[in-house]
Amino acid sequence: MSSNGFWQAVDLMILLVGVYGLYAAWVLKNKGKIIKLFLTFKDTDVNTCKDLQGFANEMSPKLGTLSGTLLAYGMVSVLNYYVIDIHTLYWMMMIVFLIVLFWYGMAIKKALNQYF
Repeated sequence: MSSNGFWQAVDLMILLVGVYGLYAAWVLKNKGKIIKLFLTFKDTDVNTCKDLQGFANEMSPKLGTLSGTLLAYGMVSVLNYYVIDIHTLYWMMMIVFLIVLFWYGMAIKKALNQYF
């Protein structure tokens, strides 16, 4: 697989993770279940949450924002690689993606300290 093919595969995985993230946000908001991939660190016990509803109310919109950004970046990437050359939009989305990812990391760290 060439270097370009590797990044295409990574971008497609980001698109799929965005879909899964929207599902995780929906499960958190509607069923009150925590999907560990997006909402906790690997050593966090989800059963020790002090206020699951408060955690869900705080993090489900933020996870939705992250997932929407992942989806948008993934779709722009697929369009860039397979349909039309839109490098400028692709790089702008990559910057937005990285900013939102950093913001989400800070938000989840704060929420874990508050609710666990």
